[in-house]
Amino acid sequence: MANPPAPASSEHLETEYRALINRTLEIFRTRDTSLIGSAYTSHSPLNDQLRQAVAGLHKRDVVDDSVINIVNLEVVRLSSNRAELREVAVVYPCFVHPTTGEDLTTGPRAIQQTNNVVLLKEEGAWQIHEHRTLRERVLKNEEPKCATS
Repeated sequence: MANPPAPASSEHLETEYRALINRTLEIFRTRDTSLIGSAYTSHSPLNDQLRQAVAGLHKRDVVDDSVINIVNLEVVRLSSNRAELREVAVVYPCFVHPTTGEDLTTGPRAIQQTNNVVLLKEEGAWQIHEHRTLRERVLKNEEPKCATS
C-alpha cells in the first residue's frame, strides 16, 4: 500500500495561496468566469457567488481592479490534501470604467479583513474551497490604490 503524500510546507502553501488570490483578482479584472476553475475547487460553495459577482460587473459595465495586500498569513491546520489558513488582508476596492479607466469606486478605500480560508487539493493542485470573513473594519487615512482618470 502506497504512503499518502506528505503535506506541503507552510512556506510553499503560502506561495500557492498568494498565486490563487492573484488568479481570483484576474477573474474580476477580466470578468471571465471560465477562470474560476483555475483557483477554486469544482465543488466550492463560492463558485456561484463568483459567477454572480462577475455578471454584476458586466451589468454595471465596470471592471474590478481592486488590490489585496496580505498582511499576515498563518497556516492553522495542514494535511496532505486540506489546509486551513487564517489571513489578515487589506483590500483596496477599485472599480473602473472598462474603456476610460475612470474611477467609479464608492465607499471605503481600504478595508482590513480577517479571513478563514480552506484549501483543498484537487487533481494534485491546491485550490480555494472556502473563504469566510470573520472580521472587517474600514481603515481611515489610507491612500486610495485605484487609478484615476
